[in-house]
Order: sequence, then structure tokens, then C-alpha cells
Amino acid sequence: MRNPTVKIGLLSPCGWGNLGDAAIQEAMIHHIKRRIPGAEICGFTLNPEDTRKRHNIPTYPISSFSTNGYHVSQEAGYTSCQTGEPSAGPQHFCIALIKKVPVAYRCAKFIQHKAGDAGTILALILRECAHFGRSVRILKDFRLIMVSGGGQLDDFWGGPWGQPYALLKWALIARLTRTRFVFMSVGTSSLDFPLSRRFIKGALNLAHYRSFRDEVSKERLQNIAITRNDRVLPDLAYSLPLDAYRKKCSRPSQRPIVAVSPISYCDPRTWPKQDQELYDNYILRLANFIVWLLDADYEILLFASTASDLSAISDLRNALASLQVRGGGCLHPAIPEITVCDLLTQLSEVDFVVASRLHGVILSHMLNLPVLALSHDPKVDIHMANNGQKDFCLNIEEFNADTISEAFTGIVSGEKAIKDVLHDKTSMYAALLDEQYDHVFGLNAY
Repeated sequence: MRNPTVKIGLLSPCGWGNLGDAAIQEAMIHHIKRRIPGAEICGFTLNPEDTRKRHNIPTYPISSFSTNGYHVSQEAGYTSCQTGEPSAGPQHFCIALIKKVPVAYRCAKFIQHKAGDAGTILALILRECAHFGRSVRILKDFRLIMVSGGGQLDDFWGGPWGQPYALLKWALIARLTRTRFVFMSVGTSSLDFPLSRRFIKGALNLAHYRSFRDEVSKERLQNIAITRNDRVLPDLAYSLPLDAYRKKCSRPSQRPIVAVSPISYCDPRTWPKQDQELYDNYILRLANFIVWLLDADYEILLFASTASDLSAISDLRNALASLQVRGGGCLHPAIPEITVCDLLTQLSEVDFVVASRLHGVILSHMLNLPVLALSHDPKVDIHMANNGQKDFCLNIEEFNADTISEAFTGIVSGEKAIKDVLHDKTSMYAALLDEQYDHVFGLNAY
């Protein structure tokens, strides 16, 4: 299995500070290196520069254009999977190509000047054609491209021309280059557009292997007959080698610590569904709950599992400043935007967690921490139910002072039983994912 020429791609719409996505990529990289020493790993993401720095792998942009909520970074140019060095963006490639045909170049300039929006559409099409062509040249040397976990079968961020289109495009490129294309433990959240479903169906049909992270995700695709016998396996974050990340530090206090992770749910600054009143009301209700914890002598640590939630932390602190605290608890400085390792290290020091994002919950459960989930999405409800934690999952729009305090009291009183369940589940999930890695790499006969 020592073949230094093996190239493997990891495809994910990550790169903007989501530590759940980063945890999945770190897990994938670990297991590839463990099974195929010397393999060359390349990322295909929304923000190649962030992926290259975070995971130390060369990275290429997953798409040539952005849509609402699905943003492709192009400020730093493209990163070549062969060299790891920035190269010219696709627009430069298009111009160079068109200039070789003077008539075509003059026509393109005329349309761009006269047609306004039509000219912009033409430029987008040309840019996408250039991206497709370059992607074919890059992928022809790859043995395998892996759609690595997460909620990838989703059109909430960007509509059908976001991730659904990207998946179909890369599936077609993989077929053209005879590169094996696999989906591993992917989830489905929102597929509201008929075009999204067609794109996803096409991508799944072209795949050599598929698995889903929960039964509901698979059921949402039941009209695609080819998925009927596909396996349901845990989220890939459960395959992280925890011993390499979890480190105990000396605690400054013996009082219990509650880590709270606010979410920018419906925040007009960052969320596709915008509702300022709903967001403000959520922040205020969460602030009042934190005051209740402080009055009960708990210590509070604020953290974000994705960069877009840092603004929610700031808003929460401002709300807390206007409320009166009578107890002896204290509010620790918020954890800054950090790495997966830093976050897991910090969470290793807390006793309980209050979180909304799926991987804020999953990473905490992996550390055997009881979690009170303020769910903003069915995927969080599904995870909590699958792990026997349904009673500690509240709807983010509906919780109030009574329901949240009652649920938190429940995880405190049931702490030992919850930890026993989480320990067994985490061990079982890690074993199942080990089997999946062995199976997928066995398919490719390295």
C-alpha cells in the first residue's frame, strides 16, 4: 500500500471557518495517511487558501462562481493541486483562450459592452467552461475523489446552482477522467428546488459508492432507486483520533463550567433566511438563561463552532451587559476563532454544553459531554434522538425560561447516565466508520 503516486481528492463546501467541516476533513486526512502512506491529498473547497493553511494540503476551488450564501473565494487566485502555488483565475485563462481567435474575442468584447447583464452571463459561462476544462486536467491524475461528509446534499446555501450543481459537475469530471467518485456519510437538509433534486440525482447515479449519515437523509432521496441499498453510517467527525486532540489543563475553578455556543440563526448579516426580530428575541432568551446559570454559580464559556457565529457571541455579550447578575458565577472570555484542536482542548475542560449547530453538538458528545441542544434544523433533532438525548433537544424558536431551565436541570441530574450512553455510542460509531474506510479503500485496490 506504499504508492507515492496515489492522488486522492476531498470535496467539501468548506473553507469559511466551520469547525465541523474542518473536523471531517482532518478525520479523512488522518485515515487516508494511515491506510495509504505517501498518498497525495488535495482539497476541493470554497476557500482554497483557508483549506491549505488549516490542513496543509494543496487545494483547488470547487466552483468558478458564487451564489447567494455559497461564496467562492477568488481574492487570492486559484491554487494548483500539482504545485500548491497560486495561479491565474479562470477569467484570465478565458481571455487568453479567446484572444487566440480574434473574431471571438471581438464578439465577446462587443457583447460585454453592449448587453449589460447578458454580457455578465456570457462572462460567467466562459469562466465556468475554463474551470471545467482545468478541473478535467487536474483530476485526470487522481485515483479517487471523496465527497467527504457533512450536509452536502443541500440547496439552502446557494440554491441549486450552489452545492447541487457543483456535485454533478465533479461527478461528470470524475467520469470523464475515470476517477472513482464516492459519497461518504453525507447528509440531506434542504432540497427545495426541483433542479437541485435533478442535479443531486445525477451526481448520486454517477458515484461508485454512497453512504448517508442518517436514515432521514436517505429517505429524502427514496425516489432515487439506486440509493435503496446504500448504507447509513455515522458522521465522519466520529472518526477523529480524539487522543491526538484532547488535552487536559489545570482548571482555575472547581465550579462547574457550561460552554454556550450561540448561533447566528436568521441574523440578516449572515443567514439566508433573514428575520431580525426572531434573531434578537433568541439572543435575549439565551442571555436570560445564561443569567440564570450565573445566578446558580455556574461559570460560562462562550464558543463558536463556525466563524459566522462570532457576531452572535458579540451580540450575546452586549445583551448580558444590560442584565443584572446576582449569583457568584463568572463569564469567561469567549474562545476566539480557532482550530479544531484548540476547540476540543477547550471543551475538554467544561462540564456541560449548550449548542445549536450540529457539529457543536457532535464534537461535544465525542468528548462525553452532556449537551442541551437548541435545535435550528431537523438534522440536530435526528442526531439527539439517535443518541438517546431527545429530551434535551429544544426548538430554537420555541424554548422559554421554563423549558430551558427544566431541560438543563435534567442533563445535570442525569449526567452519569448520559455519559455512559455517549461513551458507548462514540465507540460504536468509530468502529463503523473504520469499516467504511476499509471498504472504500478496498474498492480501489491500492
